[in-house]
Amino acid sequence: MQTKLPDIETLRILYHEQLLSFGDIAKRYEVSRASVYQMFRRHDIPIRSKSEARLLALKRGKIKGHQHHQFNRAFFDEWSAPMAYILGLVYADGYVRFDRLVFCFGTNGLADVWRIIQLMESNARPKEVANNGFVSWRVTFCSNYLVERLHLLGTPIGKKSYNIRFPVDIPAALQRHFIRGYWDGDGTATNSQIKFSSVSCEFLQSVSDCLTLLDHNLGAGNIYSQKRAPRSVPQGGFTRNPVVSHTLVYCSQSARQAIYDLFYDEVPENQYSARKRERFEYNL
Repeated sequence: MQTKLPDIETLRILYHEQLLSFGDIAKRYEVSRASVYQMFRRHDIPIRSKSEARLLALKRGKIKGHQHHQFNRAFFDEWSAPMAYILGLVYADGYVRFDRLVFCFGTNGLADVWRIIQLMESNARPKEVANNGFVSWRVTFCSNYLVERLHLLGTPIGKKSYNIRFPVDIPAALQRHFIRGYWDGDGTATNSQIKFSSVSCEFLQSVSDCLTLLDHNLGAGNIYSQKRAPRSVPQGGFTRNPVVSHTLVYCSQSARQAIYDLFYDEVPENQYSARKRERFEYNL
């Protein structure tokens, strides 16, 4: 004989306070999951969204092959030096989807991934993936709230390279940390030059303007544009054509020294790439 479901108040407690799923409740009272669902709908008991239900299932290890990673979901709620730095990395090497933030670095980027994991107070582990025949390192943070906060800060969803704009609300004292984060991702030091790269000329102009305001003796950098041939992508086909890339370049020794000081003066080691700093120092 089929066991009856409990009263409505007990169902609320089981579902919303004890966080049991429809399946858990159905198993306890030896009824079908559909019967539990119909009872909730009949009495207008609020139910979890699909993403909330999946997150709870991940936390309880119910989804085989998947692990729930802890991290600070409020990381982008308030401005701070680490937050501004990571936001710069998002602009360079991050990819924001509708429900997740993904970082992907090349073969030499394992230490960069671990640094992000540390700053975001996460227990995630880097994932090794193949990218056009080369090893890449990836870490993913799944959170609708995190993505919503990034969107409010001006981060585009999806392919963002053509649409990035310098964050308008970033405090002046933290701008150098944001720019350092972007440079760690899409910057380079070579032939006694410091370079920032982007397909958004407007963004690079904002970076140049900001650096000039941070150090009035720095002067404006030079922005060069170049058309690139379309390249193949793993899914087949090619990138959009033509692709125009832009590079913000600082050549003088005084400018390079000024940017170096802005980047690293009294900055903890976990808020910059040691590999990129060494390269910068070599090109001073």
